[in-house]
Amino acid sequence: MKICSSIGRLKLGRLQPQKYQKLIDIECLDATPLLLPPADDVNDDAPVCYICLDNGPDEGGQPIRRDCSCRGSDCGFAHLSCLVEYAKQKTEEWDGYSIGDLSEPWVICPCCLQPYQNKLAVELATEFVSFVVSEHSSDLLLYLYALDHKLCALVARSINGIKMKTESIQIANTMLFVIRKLKTDRRYRFDLCITIIESSVYNRLGQITLVEDFDGYKKAIKYFEKCRDLSKAVHYSEGVAIADNNIIGTKKVYGKDISSDEYMKQALAFYQLQFDMSGQGSVDSLKAGVNLAIALKGTNQRREAEELLSRLVEISKRFHGSNHNITKLIESERVQKVAIGVGKEWKLFKFVKFKEDGNNCIVQGPILEPRCIQTEKMFTVASDIVFSA
Repeated sequence: MKICSSIGRLKLGRLQPQKYQKLIDIECLDATPLLLPPADDVNDDAPVCYICLDNGPDEGGQPIRRDCSCRGSDCGFAHLSCLVEYAKQKTEEWDGYSIGDLSEPWVICPCCLQPYQNKLAVELATEFVSFVVSEHSSDLLLYLYALDHKLCALVARSINGIKMKTESIQIANTMLFVIRKLKTDRRYRFDLCITIIESSVYNRLGQITLVEDFDGYKKAIKYFEKCRDLSKAVHYSEGVAIADNNIIGTKKVYGKDISSDEYMKQALAFYQLQFDMSGQGSVDSLKAGVNLAIALKGTNQRREAEELLSRLVEISKRFHGSNHNITKLIESERVQKVAIGVGKEWKLFKFVKFKEDGNNCIVQGPILEPRCIQTEKMFTVASDIVFSA
């Protein structure tokens, strides 16, 4: 049996920037799905659902939406109801063995072959759980996989600032109950996939604790340690790496005996692991790259961090487009302004780019409030200037 695709998608959590220093960014600000106007206002130029070929709301009044990596004016738009029916039809081809193949139509857009995100991901995961309960009510393992997809989507929403803690914890507790029940069944007693899912549950509990619990980092670390212990028990190396990265990063943010060198080493190793496993354009690799850039900034390697982010944003735009969560996340981490000493004063300039040699960069300013771009000039300055937050 293949390991469900969601198990390879254990994620690192994003700390709320207004409450904590930045550690890891998993999702950027929630992209607003494209919603079409009411039926009376629909015109022939409106996007068309690629499944039913209609450009108006569905029978339930729900509009056409798109929230994946599709781009352009005529690709990837669909009604939620059409996506659900499409996924159900695809399950008719299921061979009964690869759970990843069964879950894929509910998680991956068939047009861009990238995961759905935001509210659409939660809604499709909810429909997947309902489908499994309806069509495979006696298969607890399949139910567990479906719940794992929903928990992943809920935690991502919570990281984006949408309150999902209550529902996420309910799903996590249900999963742990099902896992205990499966472990008492002889047929599943030695199924490594169950333990991997269990480690995933604790990882996501750690994420949501960091995001929604004030000063909950100690509890979060315990969840991450539980994830690491379970992953070690079944030799799941990616789970161990994710847990270690979360533990070290969380301790670093809260000043708990983690050196900058250790933090940097872990971030670099994790980025290399994700890159080797998933390729440069995967969301997991790009997120790990952002994590590495944050570590570089934390060790005063700001030029290297900005160069890495510049590469990552170009890769992300190529694979996922400018409006995708991961592209916005990378751009949010890039340098916006720099502080430069002018005489006896420090003044703010807009950062433009590094020059080819990397030793100098171009800035625009100085920036006055209110800003008057017409009076600003371009300057070339040494790249070892102090970058402002």
